[in-house]
Order: sequence, then C-alpha cells, then structure tokens
Amino acid sequence: MRERNPDSSRQLRRRRAAVLLAVAWLGAAACTAQQTALVAPLAIAPNDDSTYMLVEAIEIRAKNAAKTRLKAGTTWRRVGNIEQGDVYSTKDQVVVVNSYNVFEAYIVVSDAQIVGYYLPVEESFVQSEPVPIELTKQETSHEN
Repeated sequence: MRERNPDSSRQLRRRRAAVLLAVAWLGAAACTAQQTALVAPLAIAPNDDSTYMLVEAIEIRAKNAAKTRLKAGTTWRRVGNIEQGDVYSTKDQVVVVNSYNVFEAYIVVSDAQIVGYYLPVEESFVQSEPVPIELTKQETSHEN
C-alpha cells in the first residue's frame, strides 16, 4: 500500500481551490454581461396607420451589447409608448439586442433621440447611449 505524501495532498487542494475560484469568477463575469432591463409595460398606440421613414443609417448600442445598425430607408410604425419614450417597430429589418442573450427589440425615441430598446417579449426597457434620429412621416395615399 502506498503512503500519501502530505505535500501532494496540499498541492491537489490548492489546485482544486484555484479551479473553483476561476469558475466562480467566470460565472460572475457572465452575470455582469447581462443587460439591466427595467420593467416597462407598453401603452398601445391608438390605431394609427402613420408610418415613418428612417432618413439616415444609425448605430445604437446598449451597455454590454453589440452595436445595432438601423438601415436608412426603413419604414417604422409607432406601436405605443413607455415611460422612457415612444416605441417604434419595423418589418424591414430584424432589430435585436445582442448581449448575454439575444432579444428581439423595438426602438424607443424621446426628444428626437433613440434612448434605448423595448423588448416586447420581456416587456422591458434597455437603455442605450442616446443617438439622434430623423424619422420623416410618410404620406398615405387614400384611394377612393
């Protein structure tokens, strides 16, 4: 029968402790990568067929998330509002917040600036760096 070396036993415990510490640190880092989202119930906009066109391409970014590029010429519709501003959606491109997870998103506009994302499935708001936006109202043709 082999005798255990007390030094190798200590080394083994130190290695285990180092591995556990590294795993805990990585877990904590992953948690901080998540978005801080505020619960934001959406007040649905009255039935309005107005559409708006995005004049210039824009890049927006929330903390700990990849940039999102909104394409020039896309058509947007106001779907409602939350405390932080008016909420617009588009069918011309997929808008997502790509962070720890990937979320479908709408944009939130206040005082001619995008101030964040509205996450419709989660019913929450994620703040972004404010970015000026120019939306022009589209003329609707009413045929008789």
